Amino acid sequence: MHQTTIRFSVDLWEALDAERERLGVSAAQFIREAALARLSYAAGRRGDERYEAALEFAGVVVPEPATRLDAVTAEAVETGSEASAVAAQSRLVRNRAQQLKAEAEGLRQRHRELF
Repeated sequence: MHQTTIRFSVDLWEALDAERERLGVSAAQFIREAALARLSYAAGRRGDERYEAALEFAGVVVPEPATRLDAVTAEAVETGSEASAVAAQSRLVRNRAQQLKAEAEGLRQRHRELF
């Protein structure tokens, strides 16, 4: 095993210590499991096949590929809708800016005519 030193803020250590005590594990075990969870999460986000094996080992039900595809498709549709909304807002802002620019030019022109 590799050994290292980790420094924690007082608040983080107190939270960690309370949680590991509630679970009945040592701080070292809690931190090892947290590191494993973080690594598994990162591997899952990358689509690493080892992630599925880790989930199965942990007793987590791994969704079927079609279910994952449905979830990804739904997220893509939502993201597309959000992007469309942002584009629409951008068009509104651009149109309003053009209106304000035209109004300002009109006011400048009237000011020049008066003075």
